[in-house]
Amino acid sequence: MIELVVINYEGEFYRNDNHIHLRQNFINDCGIIPTEFVEQPNKNELIDYLKDYTPKSNTVVIHFKSHGFGSNGICQKHPTIENSGQKESFIAWTELVQALNVLSEKCDKLYVNLGTVCNSINIVNCGLSMNFDALVTSDEVTDPVLPRQYNKQLISGMNVMDLRSAY
Repeated sequence: MIELVVINYEGEFYRNDNHIHLRQNFINDCGIIPTEFVEQPNKNELIDYLKDYTPKSNTVVIHFKSHGFGSNGICQKHPTIENSGQKESFIAWTELVQALNVLSEKCDKLYVNLGTVCNSINIVNCGLSMNFDALVTSDEVTDPVLPRQYNKQLISGMNVMDLRSAY
């Protein structure tokens, strides 16, 4: 069994009962029901969640729903549209990778899907563990469906491009 954990870190506006809508999107777009759906209200809780998470499987896919903060990390609020809350919710790539590396030690393979996070390519320069692969973007994201479809390929065991070596 492969776990699919969806983390919604898009801020309060997107959190109010949005998990029902997002769960349905995953079912519609790729035929997958997430194993777990997580809504973390602040960065410390999200970091702690990742470090403390106990996988139920040897292979874990973490799909992030978040905003990119330039090329520096993720945040809950869109940096160019919403002016408040950016700094309080900002998580640098290095901080996120440290938490994900702790999680990767607990499983054989960790895939992190940042396909809906704008400009997420810089995470690959932050010391990913050997069993940790990331799907990233090098620009703004306009199609949230395609990254969800990649989850199906990961879960069904199809070949996965290791984007760390592709750039």
